[in-house]
Amino acid sequence: MKLTHFLLTTPITFLDDKTCVLQVESQKLFLQFVENLHERSDGETGDGFQIYDGCNDYEFSKDVIVLSDIFHLCEFNKKLNIKLQKNILQLFAKDIEAQKLFLQLSQQLIALVNSTTDKIDVPTEMSMDIQFQDFIKLLNISFANIENSTLGKLVDFINIISEFNLCKVLVLINIKCYFSDVQLEELFLHCKYKKIELLLLEHFNDVRTLKTEKRTIIDCDLCEIAL
Repeated sequence: MKLTHFLLTTPITFLDDKTCVLQVESQKLFLQFVENLHERSDGETGDGFQIYDGCNDYEFSKDVIVLSDIFHLCEFNKKLNIKLQKNILQLFAKDIEAQKLFLQLSQQLIALVNSTTDKIDVPTEMSMDIQFQDFIKLLNISFANIENSTLGKLVDFINIISEFNLCKVLVLINIKCYFSDVQLEELFLHCKYKKIELLLLEHFNDVRTLKTEKRTIIDCDLCEIAL
């Protein structure tokens, strides 16, 4: 799988044993790359980043997630929770016993409400059709935040997008300054295990080059240096 851009001489090629790092020294170019990544992941078309594997062209907005701020993952909560609820509904649709049990419980719930409204000396009416999807929304089911550490929350996020196949490529922006070499190696390995291609887009001049990363530097003269 490769990620291309018309300003890149050499496409970014994702490898099984390496994590790709693109370090951009020019502030103007770095901003242009970040803006274009977000535009493409939000569904905008046009020139800029493209992803393909030689055989298939991927839909950028569906196959790539871009994270500029790993400390606030809440912008993805709604998308993830909607995906979770859809998954629960799919499981429910395949479980005949669960459907029978829900029908019994919903009838009991309607009878309970009726017995209560009967005590009110005014006419009332209500819907007698309780749908499982409405019940799921009422319960406000969402993913639980178990981890407290920033790395732990990020790993949980990766687990979720892998479980529900929400993307093939995850782009993290300027994260190397937050984590140690050991933590980065752990993150790289976990993404490989979950079959998520990881790209780090960095602007800061981090001299560290880990054994498991493939780094491309674009200097201020727009020369590409592969490390």
